Amino acid sequence: MSRKIEIIENINNAHCDIFLKLEEKLRNHNIESIEEAEKLSKKAERFGDIETADIDLVWGELWNKPLYSYTNEKNGEKWRKQLEKFGIQNGSARIDIAMDPQKILGLKEKGVVDAAEKRLRAIYTAAKHLTELQERKNSRIVFPTLRKSCSKKESMKLIIESLQKSLGKGWGPITVLHFFTDIGISIKPDLHVARTLKYIGISNFLGEIDQSYRPNIDECIDIHFAVLEMNKTLQEKSSHYTLRYIDKILMNISRDGLLNDDIGKA
Repeated sequence: MSRKIEIIENINNAHCDIFLKLEEKLRNHNIESIEEAEKLSKKAERFGDIETADIDLVWGELWNKPLYSYTNEKNGEKWRKQLEKFGIQNGSARIDIAMDPQKILGLKEKGVVDAAEKRLRAIYTAAKHLTELQERKNSRIVFPTLRKSCSKKESMKLIIESLQKSLGKGWGPITVLHFFTDIGISIKPDLHVARTLKYIGISNFLGEIDQSYRPNIDECIDIHFAVLEMNKTLQEKSSHYTLRYIDKILMNISRDGLLNDDIGKA
């Protein structure tokens, strides 16, 4: 896929000042969008360190990500709640699903879950991979080097591609990064985030980009490292500015319509 988004290399205080003004604008426009970001930030902090995270804790954050791919958040939340009624988020369910995909695919056949079969199958392949990973490592700590792998662009790309392959169909780069985001080590670089970064002056769109566009893996990684630089600068102002908080604020600024109409167009 050809590149449609480019990121400038030097993030400075002026970019962060624009972010802070947009954050205040969002606060005045819809305080719930701020509270939503704060809630997700605290949730990522509670998760703790991925290097020592137990497999059941990892599964609790990993399993639902295919439900949010190529759809709106409302649909993803609906399907998540449907599946949680059957305890899919629990470690015991992961083992059952890994051994027998009908444990989750059968829920659609019974008509109690209306998510597409491909989404449920992606949850099955994730359960299978995680369980096999535990067996190979002979350890309940399945991602001991994940944070380190995400510290440089080259190694981050390798781990994303490796997980895409291992987790199976339905796990694109943004879906993998959605998992990374919820555990506090990355951002979810969707088009809303890219639009806000364009307004701030950090990203530039090369040609026309419509609503269906999804950043490719190189664009995703460039966006992540740009926001990571913002994170480092904003942390000097307050520890409140976690990576997860900034990610959600960037998304909500665009999602809530606070950018000019011409932002996001070439």
